[in-house]
Amino acid sequence: MYRLWMISVLVGMMIACAGTASHALKLLQPTPDQVVRENVRITIPVSELPPDFVVPEGETVPEKERPFLTLSVGAAGSERLVAALGPDAGMVKDGGVTFYWDSKASYRDPQDPGHERYFKDGKYTLTVQVYGPFMKLFDTATVNVELKNKVPRSSPAPAVRMVNRLVFGESHSYKVHAEVQVFHVVSGTKLPILGGMGMTSDFGIIQSVEDKRPDGSYLLRCRMEPEGFLSSFGKKLRLFALDQPKPQLYRLVDKYGNVITRNVFSRQGKYTIMDVLPVLPQQAVREGDSWPTTTDLKIEGITAVIPLTGASQLDSFEWQDGHECAKIISTLTGSSAIAMDNGRIRSSSDRVTATLVTFFAYKTGKMLRRDITLEFPASIMPGAGQIEGAGTGAEASGGTPYVAPLSPYPTEPGEEEDMRAPRMPPPRSPYSPPSTGRGMDTGEGAAKKGSVQINVVVKLGK
Repeated sequence: MYRLWMISVLVGMMIACAGTASHALKLLQPTPDQVVRENVRITIPVSELPPDFVVPEGETVPEKERPFLTLSVGAAGSERLVAALGPDAGMVKDGGVTFYWDSKASYRDPQDPGHERYFKDGKYTLTVQVYGPFMKLFDTATVNVELKNKVPRSSPAPAVRMVNRLVFGESHSYKVHAEVQVFHVVSGTKLPILGGMGMTSDFGIIQSVEDKRPDGSYLLRCRMEPEGFLSSFGKKLRLFALDQPKPQLYRLVDKYGNVITRNVFSRQGKYTIMDVLPVLPQQAVREGDSWPTTTDLKIEGITAVIPLTGASQLDSFEWQDGHECAKIISTLTGSSAIAMDNGRIRSSSDRVTATLVTFFAYKTGKMLRRDITLEFPASIMPGAGQIEGAGTGAEASGGTPYVAPLSPYPTEPGEEEDMRAPRMPPPRSPYSPPSTGRGMDTGEGAAKKGSVQINVVVKLGK
C-alpha cells in the first residue's frame, strides 16, 4: 500500500497546457463495454507508467515533480473531470496500480456550481491521463463502459413493504461527516466563496437495541462516540470533553422509524441526538409513491436540533455497498437560526430546506447510507472567512448558542454513571458569536446576499 497524494482538482483544469501523449495507455480494467456500478475499479499496468511514478511510502518528492493522473467521464467535448489523484490512490499489486471511481458521487457543472449533479445509468467513455514531473502529459487511455447502478426490475414492478428490522441486543454504529459550503448569490446565481473555510464536523452515533416490546416497538439506546471533532480554518476542536460522559439517551421508536418518545428518561432530558432510522411507509409502495415524514436533524458543533417535516418518495432501486436498496428521496422544511464564523455568516431567514437521499436495504431492513443537503439563505458580513477571526457558532431558533461539552450532575446512589443528566454550562463559549466587532454589530460595510449549504453523509459502519 502506498501513500496517497491528493492533487487539487484545479490541476485538472490545466491539462490543456500539457504536452501530448506519445502512445495509447493500456488499461487492465475496466475492459471495453464492461458493465460497471458503484465503485468502478480502474487498473493500470505498472510497466505502462512513467519512471518513478510509484513512490515508496516515506519518500517525498517536490510538488512540481510529483506525477499524477486524472480521470474524466463522458464523450469527447462533454467529459467531466471527476478525479485528480496521486499514483498511489489505490494499491499496487500483481504488476498493476488500482484505484476507484465512485460512480454515484456528485459533480458540479461550472456553469451551474450551486447544484450537484449525478451520472445516470448509460454508456460513458472513461479517459485516464497520466502526467509525469512538471505536469507533462505522459500517456492517455480511453475505454467505453456501461453504467448500471439501478437494480433491474420487472415491468410492472411489484410493490414492496419496508420496515426497520432490528434484533434485541444488536448494535450499529453510524459515522457522520458534514461539510459547509458558502455561496454568494448574484442575480440569482450561486457563486462559491470561502473555499478555504474548510468547516467540517465528524462524529459517530451508536444505536443499541435494548428491548423489543410486544407492540413491535423498539427501545434504542443512542450514544455519541467519544471521538467527535469540529474543524475550521485548519483548527480542530473536540466536540466532547475527554473526562465527561458523552451524550446519550433512550429512544422509543416503531418499526417504521416513527419516534414515539424521543427521551424516555427525564434525567437525560437535555441530551439531543439526531434521528437515524428512516421513516418508512406503513403500506407496500411502488416507485413514485410518497408518504409523510418527520425527523430531527442535528449536526454536532454546527446546528442545534432542527425539526423537519415533509414527504418522502420511493424514487427507485439502486445498488449500494453490494445490496439491493430502495432509494428514498425526502423533501423537508424546518425552522432554525444558524450562525457561524463568529457570527459573520448568519441565516437571513429561520426557514431551512433539506433533501435526504436514503439507501435502505429493504431485504435486510437496514439503512446503509443517507445523504443530506441542508440549505438556507444567509447574510455574509465583511471579514467572513478570514483566518485571523476563525471561529464557529451554531444557534438554536431561540438564539441559544450550541455549546459542547455538557457537565453532569453528581451521580445519585444506585444510578449508573452513563445515566447522569447534563447541566448546561456557562452561556459564553468558543462557538457563540461575539457581541461586538466588525460588520453586523458596528455597521461597518454591507452584508452580501448569500446561501449556505451543509452536506451531510451518514453511513452504517462495517
